[in-house]
Amino acid sequence: MIRRAEVSEKKLDCALAGLEANGTDTSAVDAKIAEFSSKMGTAREKLRQAKELFDSEDEAKTEEGKKLVREAKDLVQEAHRMLEDIRKDVRELGGKPCEGQQELVIEEEEQK
Repeated sequence: MIRRAEVSEKKLDCALAGLEANGTDTSAVDAKIAEFSSKMGTAREKLRQAKELFDSEDEAKTEEGKKLVREAKDLVQEAHRMLEDIRKDVRELGGKPCEGQQELVIEEEEQK
């Protein structure tokens, strides 16, 4: 789910770049994308922390890891709802998400 959200974010960034090039004010959408990105970053960090806790033999740490996974899941769900609003806003501004190379860009970033 996180990967799909990242791909969608790249597509929306591309669409916003096109709108900005045409002189459209995208500041309201930019703020929403920043909040979306923040939620996704926090979710990724919680998942990273959970993975470290799961590597432990300690039952208390495993339970803390499960809690972090639930929190990350909630954040991703909130971000997904925000993404739907952002898509709607972009369409209202006359843009549409770009198709194409966004998945490749994410794969390249992950490999670095």
